Amino acid sequence: MLVGLTVATTSMGACSGSDNKTGDNNSTTTTVASSTTTDPGTSSTTPDTLDPELEATMRAAMDRAEAANLVIDDFPAGWQHLPPAEGDVGPLETCTSVDLDTHLMGLYRSDSFSTTVDPGTLKISSSATVLDNVEAAGEVMDDMATDRFVDCVNDLFVQTTDTLEITGGLAVNGTAPDLGDQAVALSGDFTVSPLDDSPDHPLAMAVVAVRTGDMISVISASAVDRNIDEPLLRELLDVLVERQKP
Repeated sequence: MLVGLTVATTSMGACSGSDNKTGDNNSTTTTVASSTTTDPGTSSTTPDTLDPELEATMRAAMDRAEAANLVIDDFPAGWQHLPPAEGDVGPLETCTSVDLDTHLMGLYRSDSFSTTVDPGTLKISSSATVLDNVEAAGEVMDDMATDRFVDCVNDLFVQTTDTLEITGGLAVNGTAPDLGDQAVALSGDFTVSPLDDSPDHPLAMAVVAVRTGDMISVISASAVDRNIDEPLLRELLDVLVERQKP
């Protein structure tokens, strides 16, 4: 139960809390010209009628986003996967200062992939976001590297519940990989302290966002009671960048 509580929040670039879902819980679309804002993290209300050309463009963006994500076949033997929970909203949507209701064309998030390797657990997930222009995508990437964005993300992760306390924080990693047109990396360590006097658990997180053109792919990795598998993470980043290509 501890692992499920602590690493469920590590998916950075994804949400399914939209009124404009297509397909399954992995996908989200929104309109470029939206009118009514709902709860934080959700997209605006879709007009009753949508321009056919815009609708076709949005569906193509969703297809691109879905195809750009990780799948279970990308992982070594022994990894498992579960679909994302319906209604989840990722820190990217919650914390960015960019008006996603205006620019978001399509968003798709992968399943949550995990494996238990003595002595701990690894989890990895990905998301792909397509914006309506390259400039907006670049603004999102720039925003992710700001102290304001990182502080917002840490406020989401650092929490105290009835059963545990999470302390620590992410910070911008200056050694982001040279991938795509633009890359931002966040990394950090947390401590998960159960309130029943059982031992603490170290939790390491790494989040890497890579932009190619108008698409942003985000990979989120966490490790409880062990180190993140950095070689595997880099291999999966290469997979995501290859899938971003038109």
